[in-house]
Order: sequence, then C-alpha cells, then structure tokens
Amino acid sequence: MMNNFHVAMLVGCIGCVTAFSAMAQTSQQTFVFNGGANVSISSDQKLMLEAANKFVQNDLSGAESLYTQAIALNGNNTEAYLQRAVVRRELHNEEGMVSDAKTVIGLSNNALQRNPNDPTVYYQRGMGYRLLRQFDQAKADITNGMQIGGKKNWETDLKAIEIERKVIK
Repeated sequence: MMNNFHVAMLVGCIGCVTAFSAMAQTSQQTFVFNGGANVSISSDQKLMLEAANKFVQNDLSGAESLYTQAIALNGNNTEAYLQRAVVRRELHNEEGMVSDAKTVIGLSNNALQRNPNDPTVYYQRGMGYRLLRQFDQAKADITNGMQIGGKKNWETDLKAIEIERKVIK
C-alpha cells in the first residue's frame, strides 16, 4: 500500500523527469499543453509519465514494467531507476529497490564527475541514499544541491528524512 512518504518521493522526483533529456538516446515527441507551449520529450520520458500515472492508480506492477521499459531505452535515466526503486519498495522487492538505489548513486557519481555543479544530480543521489536509509549522506547531498542552486521545495525532503530517521530507530 502506498503511503505518504512514497507519494512524496514519487511526486518530488517526477519534476526531475526532464533533467536528463540531453542524455536520452531516443526519439523525441512533441506535446502541446494548455497555453500552446510545445514540449518535446523522449520516448523514455513518455514511458515514465505513463508509469507515474500507473503508480497513482496503484497499478504498481504496471508502473514497474513501464519504468523498466524506460530504462531499457535509456540506461542512463537516473530518474527512471529512482522511480522504479520507489515502486519496488512498495512491492516489497527489497533486493530490486536496493539495486536500483545503488544504480542511482553510481549514475549520479558519474554525472557529478562531468558536472560537479548540477544540483539535480545531488538531489537524485540524495534520494538514492534516502532509499538505502543512509540519511546523513542523503541530507548532505540534498543540502549541497540546494546550496548550488537547487529547488527550495527540497527542504520538504530534508524534513521527511528527519521524520524517517526517527520512525526507523
């Protein structure tokens, strides 16, 4: 069953879906939103949006399948691994969740070697650590990301990490 932590983690990370669009090796599709704004997203990002919809509908197996398809299209899609980790946690697939969280951390480490000033990468790595319950590392990464230009709403994740730390003890 989905709890508020997992919904917050999913919703918090959905905003990062486009962060790695430049790394996507897939075809692009253009969507028109209200107001006439054209937004191009890759095939893996389209799958991730569909997966997020499945997650919200509590179709966890469907969401996991779609995130897996997104990863197959773009193995560097850190966000897809992060979201699949959340789904796998909900499905009580601890081994899969841990594997995905470790992949997020590894991909983030690689990305930070190329660009050590990308706040989104620090955030994503922090969320990987959060899934592994390595709360000090999670807080440090998210805080670092905020200091170099990350989003103000990441403070919510920092507060949630403190709550999780207390609940788990």
